[in-house]
Amino acid sequence: LHLISSHSNSALPLSGMNADLPTLAITAAVGAAAAFLIIKLAPASKRELPHGTILYYHGACKAFTGRADAIMRMLEFAGCDYTIKPVADVPASFTSAKGCFAVPFVEFPDGLVLSQSQAIHQQLGKELGLWPITPAGEAQAMQAALNAADIVSEGGKKLKENPERLAKWLPVFEGTL
Repeated sequence: LHLISSHSNSALPLSGMNADLPTLAITAAVGAAAAFLIIKLAPASKRELPHGTILYYHGACKAFTGRADAIMRMLEFAGCDYTIKPVADVPASFTSAKGCFAVPFVEFPDGLVLSQSQAIHQQLGKELGLWPITPAGEAQAMQAALNAADIVSEGGKKLKENPERLAKWLPVFEGTL
């Protein structure tokens, strides 16, 4: 099993990672679903892209993409040039002056720095023209994003051990799509 990233133009082997494969699969699937939903609910408007955006994540996303996956997909879908850097390159000011705790961190060309996946997705959606323009659309996008965060936090192992719980989640995502 491999994960393909158009940013690195290479296949990332999932089988050799030190992580639970169901957890990785769920994380990637939910990230892709969240990005798809944001794109689906968005108007067809074009804006000036935030070229030069920097994404900071574990291993610069070379071994796995995890919570950075949806961020990468949104940037790539919009045709935005971006750079991925490893955690070791995160400026110290991000935690003290910018209020960020854990990666992913995104540094926008205007100097805005964000952590927290849902906040990043929302801001990227707005900057890339992939965010709904109505209050109802915004509420639906946020609900979908928070549902995705909930299922990721439950993790693959927990859902594997409790198939009834997974069976409750699947129709929620199917209905949203």
